[in-house]
Amino acid sequence: MGRSRINPTPADIAKIELLAGRGFRLDDIAIALGISVSTLQKWKNTPAIADAYQRGRIEAISSVAGKLYDLAMAGDVTACIFYLKAQGKWIDKPQPEAPATPEIQIYLPQNNR
Repeated sequence: MGRSRINPTPADIAKIELLAGRGFRLDDIAIALGISVSTLQKWKNTPAIADAYQRGRIEAISSVAGKLYDLAMAGDVTACIFYLKAQGKWIDKPQPEAPATPEIQIYLPQNNR
């Protein structure tokens, strides 16, 4: 005889949303809920759990992105650079190195030699 099926409670769904929003991995969320990772993966295939997981992730990313945007608009140079790299597709290109010693050409008269 197999074990009885564990179904998520509304409290479990809320906890999944909260923890997913804080960046926890599925392994960690399963431990926090007191279930196996395989059970959580099965739950994640249901619309209620999948939505809670995605909602948590999106809300957290949105919150952090908003704070980053506010910092960039306030003139925080680091935030500006990060924002432009992430959203504006800016990249750091290495600049070609200048030669160690400049080339000097000296022209001497032939002096009929």
